Amino acid sequence: MVLAYDNDTSGNLMAQRVKSQLPNAKRKTPKAVDWNQDLVNTFDWSNKNRTNEIKQQIQLEAIETQLPYQPTQPTRNRKQLRPNALAEWELRNR
Repeated sequence: MVLAYDNDTSGNLMAQRVKSQLPNAKRKTPKAVDWNQDLVNTFDWSNKNRTNEIKQQIQLEAIETQLPYQPTQPTRNRKQLRPNALAEWELRNR
């Protein structure tokens, strides 16, 4: 389970309360103070300079969702590469 509360006093308090009830839950915090502003910042399509930031965020989210369990297990979205100087694994995202 993923907890997604705002990154303010009330959001932190609520996340602590829920985390005490669900100790295995992971908390995801927005980069901005709240999730609405974070979404506006992330999907500001009029600002073309943000394209790389959006791609990086998508890649980081793919890593967080695909690699927490059995990261060395080949799957449809990750495969082991032939030996090379750059990387051992390829991670694909949508």
